[in-house]
Amino acid sequence: VALSAAISGSVSENFAVGMHFAVICAEDLPRIDAAAAAQGSPLRFGSAFADLYRQACRLVPSRAVPPEFYSVPASKVPVLIFSGGLDPATPTRHGDSVAQRLGNAKHVIAPNLGHGISAQGCAPMLVSRFVRDASFERVDGDCLARIPAPSFFVALDPAAAPRTKP
Repeated sequence: VALSAAISGSVSENFAVGMHFAVICAEDLPRIDAAAAAQGSPLRFGSAFADLYRQACRLVPSRAVPPEFYSVPASKVPVLIFSGGLDPATPTRHGDSVAQRLGNAKHVIAPNLGHGISAQGCAPMLVSRFVRDASFERVDGDCLARIPAPSFFVALDPAAAPRTKP
């Protein structure tokens, strides 16, 4: 999402950069194993992302979060959880785990979507029903399964790719 917004010149409109870094710097970066990151990832970018975040986080004020922040308490309060089947950051197994730990949760999966489900397709209607009724009774995620997978295209010659003006 951030890369897409940056390329299209609309980062400030579509992505809360300050909030993103505040969250990542406080919650995620401290948990990255420095030795593992130094070895790099088997993926194409190696440790580049961890290195970039470390540099950015030096400039972002943040506080350490307490250890209990990372645990999921059981709750009687109903919780609606969305997951995207194509989300590499928070895969569906994480939603399953959180739903099980919470106890009173419904996990709805959008198989052909990535991160940020609540604004996609019929999800806003599902959220509205859930909030209005404080119940899962009318939350049927089948409509999310009908959203088609995104089309992907990689330009053979990046220099020939069309450019948009900000």
